[in-house]
Amino acid sequence: MKKTIASSFVLLLAFTFVLLAQNFTVDIAKVPDGTYLGEFRSGEGFYDFSYQASVKVAGGKLVEIKPIKVPNRTVEKLATAEFAKMVKANKVDVDAATKASYKGVVHNALTVKKAYKK
Repeated sequence: MKKTIASSFVLLLAFTFVLLAQNFTVDIAKVPDGTYLGEFRSGEGFYDFSYQASVKVAGGKLVEIKPIKVPNRTVEKLATAEFAKMVKANKVDVDAATKASYKGVVHNALTVKKAYKK
């Protein structure tokens, strides 16, 4: 059992490092005004999480980012805090500490530009 948990943790850690190496830079000034749906899937098997967020852009700035679908309430609170940092800095790649899944969902919204409808 301990070996399985340790192996799972190592795989999760390796996956996280791969995601951190991704470039999440987006020129927000070039994104048309609107509210977009971002989607991101993280992990496999037991650690399979799906994230969704709405990302509102106006005047070349991030105006609001709201989590729509997250694994649980704890992640929702963490995501909300990270999204607030992105809005304040007006960029996706705020810092190295921001989890790749939060960056990924916002990056997806700003590059795919799928309109979000409630």
